[in-house]
Amino acid sequence: MCRTLSLTTTFFVNDSMKNSDDEFVEIYDGLAGSSIDKFMQIETTISKREFDEATAVLNTFVPGELNTVEQSNYDFYTLSVKYKQGDDEFEENDMAALLSIAGACPGTHGSSVFQARALYQLITGRVFNGPDGCSEESGRMALSQNPKKNKSTQSWNVDVFPNPTQNKLNIINTTKNETLEISIFDLTGRIVKQQVLKIHENTGTLHLDLINGVYFITIRNSLNETVTKQIFIAK
Repeated sequence: MCRTLSLTTTFFVNDSMKNSDDEFVEIYDGLAGSSIDKFMQIETTISKREFDEATAVLNTFVPGELNTVEQSNYDFYTLSVKYKQGDDEFEENDMAALLSIAGACPGTHGSSVFQARALYQLITGRVFNGPDGCSEESGRMALSQNPKKNKSTQSWNVDVFPNPTQNKLNIINTTKNETLEISIFDLTGRIVKQQVLKIHENTGTLHLDLINGVYFITIRNSLNETVTKQIFIAK
């Protein structure tokens, strides 16, 4: 059966998977019913605010039988549904669970770490500034050879548009003229693009040249403050 190539089904596509339509069909059929397929369904239903459907898929998992990445995804999406649905108050223990995910290592816990940091920023208005939980061996991402300590402030922020985008991404900075360090990660935590971007009159433009999917962009300013946002590539 040929599965529709929607935005969510392109999350896990890479260059090695682009040889032919037949290979696409085989790959997507092979994912049917897998944990990857279920998490893709959850991501889609949450984006459509279909929270009952997302919860129904979450209920098909048995938490004690999940691997580390699956458990982290399961915990994040459970918290995400609760927060975005808004029926129950997001309690102190929920925030503690969110911080636990945000402080994990993307190399061992997967993309939910970035998603948890973005949700934390959405809820609190503050950039996550805790430990990344990565040992030298397990860490898969590094912004430079000499990592800088992150600082956070509510006086600096950036916006990105259009999102989704095909190739070009505009960066709107609250500082008029500045040089920003840009790092873009795929869902596995792998850096797919790094660039120094000069901001002029509060604006700069990135040319991404990335395949369709979901990515996380981390923007660092001259004061070592960072903002992380989720972006979508849809050509």
